[in-house]
Amino acid sequence: MNKYKEYLGILCLFALILAIFFFKTFTSAYLNADFIDYWAPNYKFFLESLHQGIVPLWQPYSFLGVPFLFRLDLGLFSPGVIVTLLTNYIFN
Repeated sequence: MNKYKEYLGILCLFALILAIFFFKTFTSAYLNADFIDYWAPNYKFFLESLHQGIVPLWQPYSFLGVPFLFRLDLGLFSPGVIVTLLTNYIFN
C-alpha cells in the first residue's frame, strides 16, 4: 500500500508541475516568441536554398552574414528535423 502512495505522490507532483508550466508550454506564447522569430525564417532560407540547388553554407541575412549549415542551434542534422525538411522539400 505504501508503494501506491509513493506513486500517487509522484503523479500529483508531476500534475502540479504540468499545471504550472502548461500555459508557457502548450499555448501560443512559445510559438510567437522563438519559433516565428528565429526558427521559421532559418528553415525557410534552408528550404529555398535547396529548391534553388544551393547548399547553404552561409546565411547573409543575419547580422552581416553567419555560417549556416553546421550551426548546432538549428540542428539541421538531427533525425526529426531531417524527416520534417525532407517531407516539406518533397511535397512543396
